Amino acid sequence: MAAVAVMGTTTRKRSSPDAASSSTAGDQKKKRARVTFGNIYDYEKLEVLGKGTYGVVLKVRDWSTGETVAVKCFRGDKDKDNNPDLRAVFREAGCLAACRGHPNVVEIRDVAVDAATGAAFLIMEFVGPSLQQARGGRLFSEREARACMRQLLGGAVRIHAAGLVHRDVKPDNVLVGPSGELKICDFEMATPAKGGRAKPYADWWASTPGTGKEKNFGIKKTIGDHR
Repeated sequence: MAAVAVMGTTTRKRSSPDAASSSTAGDQKKKRARVTFGNIYDYEKLEVLGKGTYGVVLKVRDWSTGETVAVKCFRGDKDKDNNPDLRAVFREAGCLAACRGHPNVVEIRDVAVDAATGAAFLIMEFVGPSLQQARGGRLFSEREARACMRQLLGGAVRIHAAGLVHRDVKPDNVLVGPSGELKICDFEMATPAKGGRAKPYADWWASTPGTGKEKNFGIKKTIGDHR
């Protein structure tokens, strides 16, 4: 993978005419703040962890620290000027940053770029396999399912507190850590929550078509069935 650091600028409100006329020379010489992104050359590819509709997730090693992390590579959509469309990258990065610090949401580390192509990548903590892979097709006991749901609901509370709706929580989008901790990932479908009297959402997303919740989570009994 190849990249180089790219700088972005922050936006500032335009000064009023009065404020502009009273600006000092020192103020006029101040440089606009810049954001520095990471360098994708800083990471060594180890293996492919998974592929999705919008991209590929790789297991990589940070050359400088030796730490193992995950990199999400987005597919090469182009904008009207034939440049990489980075909206999906920064939208997901913003969602992860808004939920940073919660034990049940995957942690974002950085955004890295490739100067040769203009592509951007999400750098995240490496957790482990997905819940779908970890369970290996076996059915969870009710006790196991309850333990999973407690963690997932904790993550959902944090996501909703950040003003977001994930819209695609399923075993493939839940990672399992070495101690059994669960972390929600993949915010590609996330959207800002609509409160108050806002119009209903235009689209409804409810897992994979034709797949029931009891199959997704490996639960032997459906909710409400206490036999």
